[in-house]
Amino acid sequence: NPAQPNRVAQVQEAELEGIELRPAQREAQQPRDEQHAANEQQAFGEVNPMKLIPANLWGITGHQLMELADEVMKKCTGANENPNVYQVVELIIKPACASRNVSYAILKNPKGKKC
Repeated sequence: NPAQPNRVAQVQEAELEGIELRPAQREAQQPRDEQHAANEQQAFGEVNPMKLIPANLWGITGHQLMELADEVMKKCTGANENPNVYQVVELIIKPACASRNVSYAILKNPKGKKC
């Protein structure tokens, strides 16, 4: 259903903004991916939050970006003083995300953050 993604995004945006939805609305709006993730959780235990959060909510704030830049400045000294993006990913992003198996954006914003 082409309208489904828009309704899902509206529901998720409402939830992020703290707008309370009636139970009937919540059930009617349950996305197919969420049902798939629930089935997966039942079968395998834990569900990766990235399967529940749409890609348009995989963002970070400017403040979080500046925190990352500060972390790069602290960790990258000497030979790694001017790292490229690939080095930052290997030295900072991947180690931070590995234990939860999520993206950096979801690690920083577990409920999602609109881009």
